[in-house]
Formats: sequence, structure tokens, C-alpha cells
Amino acid sequence: MKYYIQDSRQYVGNCLLLWREKGAGYTTHIDDAGLFSEEAAQKIHKNRGSDVPIPEDLIRESASLQVDSEDLRKVRMNGQAKSKGGLMSYSKEQIKAAFWKTFHNCGEVFFSYLSTDEENEKATAGEWADFEANLDNISEAENENKN
Repeated sequence: MKYYIQDSRQYVGNCLLLWREKGAGYTTHIDDAGLFSEEAAQKIHKNRGSDVPIPEDLIRESASLQVDSEDLRKVRMNGQAKSKGGLMSYSKEQIKAAFWKTFHNCGEVFFSYLSTDEENEKATAGEWADFEANLDNISEAENENKN
């Protein structure tokens, strides 16, 4: 059986702080954490009681995906994501694609009075036009507030 080593003296948010391999620092990512034999884990624990061996299967059963703010910051700094005031921003084309994917052909939910594909197409286009006008109004108001 293999073990992760938790430094139980501190947490990062609600995440465990785990040893990296060969004592090369700490991490909250199980994929970056070291796995130790039972003998090595017990030796580490005996040396410092706050370094707690936890079986690999227990950690993996308890693991969940998290968003690492440092990783997100690095991605933003490398220009891989557009950011405006700490919020993600999208082009109008991206918003339209998401709008269309969400609402097109949803007549039974959003446009229950429609009976044909052509009517559905026109209704979706009309709703997009209203939505786009609202986006433009918000954008104009933000620009006025900056000046």
C-alpha cells in the first residue's frame, strides 16, 4: 500500500497540504504529490508527528476537482484568456454562439406558440436581436461610467 503524507499543521482553503516527492515542497494537487511506501511514511511520521500518512485509496476517494487561482492567474497572464476587471470576457460572436446553442429549437420551452422550424428560426433570431441590444446598452452604460 502507498501513502500520501499530509502536513497537518496547515490547510489551503479546505484542501490538505501534501508532501511532494523527495521532500520537494508541498502541494494540494494529488497528481503532484508524492506517494510513499508504508515504511517511508512511518519514518516521516515518526520524525514529525504532524506529517500524517494517509492511504492512497482514501485520498483518491475523497478527492475533488478544484480551480487553482494561481493556475488561472498564470493562464490569464500568458494571454490564453481575456480578462476584464477579473471577469472573463467574451466576444459578441462567442455570446451569440452560446445563446443560439442554448435557445435555438427550444420552442416547446421558450416559444410554445411556434409550430414550424421557420417560425422557430425567426423567433430565436428575434430574441437574439433583443438580447444583443441589451448587451450593447450595458456596454454603452459601462463606457459612460468610465468617462
